[in-house]
Amino acid sequence: MKKLILIVLLFGLITSCQDKKKTEKVAVNNAAVKHETNKELYGVYAGKFDEKDDEDNADEYDDRMGFKLFLIIKRISGDTVYAQGKAFGETMALTGKMQKDGQHFSFTLGGDKDNTLGGEYIFKLVDSQITGDFVPFDKSETYRNRHFELTKKKFEYDASLMLVDDSTRYVDWSKAKNIKNIIKYDDGSIDTAENTFSRSASKDIFSVNASTKQLTEADVKNLRKLDLEIIRNTIFARHGYAFQKETFRSFFDPVDWYVPLYTNVDGKLTELEKNNIKLLKRFEKYAEDNYDAFGR
Repeated sequence: MKKLILIVLLFGLITSCQDKKKTEKVAVNNAAVKHETNKELYGVYAGKFDEKDDEDNADEYDDRMGFKLFLIIKRISGDTVYAQGKAFGETMALTGKMQKDGQHFSFTLGGDKDNTLGGEYIFKLVDSQITGDFVPFDKSETYRNRHFELTKKKFEYDASLMLVDDSTRYVDWSKAKNIKNIIKYDDGSIDTAENTFSRSASKDIFSVNASTKQLTEADVKNLRKLDLEIIRNTIFARHGYAFQKETFRSFFDPVDWYVPLYTNVDGKLTELEKNNIKLLKRFEKYAEDNYDAFGR
């Protein structure tokens, strides 16, 4: 009987301790949530690093700094800021401190030194505008210093969103072909010339919307392969998908409405979009590309 009483008391003690730990954990979590501040600053800010002025120090990495920059403020706890940076297909977690001066906020954020985006982001936020500078961790690499100005972007799925009608922008430079031509002169001499050809999209990408219309084979059978790829990926862009391939980043990053937030949007697709994606992918396998010579 004594053993039974002892077991019951021991069980009660263990249960009490577990309940206490759960209560403490909930209290800690609630405290963390309550400690969040300035939630109105949360969101996506988009813009560009300034272009390079000093061409003498240009290199492959530096050229890439002209790409669009996305800064996502995810959480502010006290004066600690948790954010994320996105540019040229890379993502990096950023953390740092926030200071408030009247209605203005100042931030210093830093990231992984081994990441392409690694460095300090020192900026001010006034209303919905960010103005600041990027400074690499290695202070001797002054050629990588950049100024940036970002504007807050509101993400909202809209099935009617389309690409900007600018045919010169939608050329896939990543899959260029160098083709040599033989030139025969009147005097009988022979020479060769090499031209670079890149695949390009047609104007159909500005009129075919795979998020609002159920496409048929007749709608897609005469489209170029790049047309089909762009129309399909525009579906993902509308849902905020963050593209990894440079080709599609170059197509969508300059578009005002595009806000890259997610690495996977499969769960957000409509049934109509899913059906159109299947159709487009089926025709991509057999479609041909149109290659033209472009200057760059």
